[in-house]
Amino acid sequence: MGGYRCRTRMIRMKTLKVSFNLLRAGAKLGSKACLTRLKGTYENGYYGQNENESHAACYARLRDSIDDFDRSKPIPNFDKLCPLQPYQP
Repeated sequence: MGGYRCRTRMIRMKTLKVSFNLLRAGAKLGSKACLTRLKGTYENGYYGQNENESHAACYARLRDSIDDFDRSKPIPNFDKLCPLQPYQP
C-alpha cells in the first residue's frame, strides 16, 4: 500500500509541474487568466511554491499591461521580464 501512495504522489507532482509549465506557456502568449493564476501562486504560496513578492509583482505588472479589448498577443522577452523560478514540488 505504501508503494501505491508514493507512486500516486509522484504522479501528482509530475502533473503539477506540467500544469505549472502550461500556465507559463499561456502567460507567454498573453493570457490574462494564466498571468493571474501565476501571480496568485507566488503571492500566496500555492502549489508548493514559496511566497515570492517580486515574482507576484512581475506577473501582476504584465497582466495589467494587457489591453482588455485587444486580442491576446505574445509577450516579447517574457523569460527576461519574469525569469523562470524552478518548480519546487
